Amino acid sequence: MLRLGLKMTGFVVTANRLKKAKKIEAVLKDFFHKADIENQRVLDIGCGSGLISEYFAKNNKVYCVDIEDHLLLPKGETVLFKKMDSERIPFEEKYFDIVISNHVIEHIKEQNLHLKEIRRVLKTGGVCYLATPNRNFPVEPHYKVPFINYFSNEVFHRVLKIVGKYKEDLFLLKYSSMIQLFEANDFDYFEYTNIILRRPSEFFLEKQFTRFIPLFFLDVIKTCSPTNIFVLRKTL
Repeated sequence: MLRLGLKMTGFVVTANRLKKAKKIEAVLKDFFHKADIENQRVLDIGCGSGLISEYFAKNNKVYCVDIEDHLLLPKGETVLFKKMDSERIPFEEKYFDIVISNHVIEHIKEQNLHLKEIRRVLKTGGVCYLATPNRNFPVEPHYKVPFINYFSNEVFHRVLKIVGKYKEDLFLLKYSSMIQLFEANDFDYFEYTNIILRRPSEFFLEKQFTRFIPLFFLDVIKTCSPTNIFVLRKTL
């Protein structure tokens, strides 16, 4: 997983990548009102094992970037891998139709720059799938220590080091902070968290009971959801 400024990455996820890829694809198909996502130029940021990139490469031209090479697939055969050594995405302006930033932004200190770079490499009308944990949720999903994420980043990281659980710095966002970042970077944003919870089977969500939750209640709890999922669109 992408984490700029560190020699070694702390979290590299390989489990359930196929299901995650299908979920991302389902969100994009729903957004575009298309039966398939195909013939698109796709960038997977913080690609980790590359299994999500490989899934999209079946029907698209896919590029992936990370600060370390953890790919489990042959490079150059299904996707093009480029190594990053700063927040700058190593591609030209208006190059991609789709950018995937799946649980990446919470690993980056310069989050505003992350979004600026995504906007820069997106074509006009292009979109970014962005998912990130919500700081308001009681249990931080990486370390799984309840309530520790309610402290400042400095205290959060210090306590993890004291108890011997520290792997890397995290910069979790509150729901309101997510919206502020999207607006500051001139993205149109579309929240998919509630849509997924309301139609779980369509988005490969294991917990089907969420479809019975009233819509008004989903709107209330989205600000403290474990994860928030958005589609960001570059319109100008």
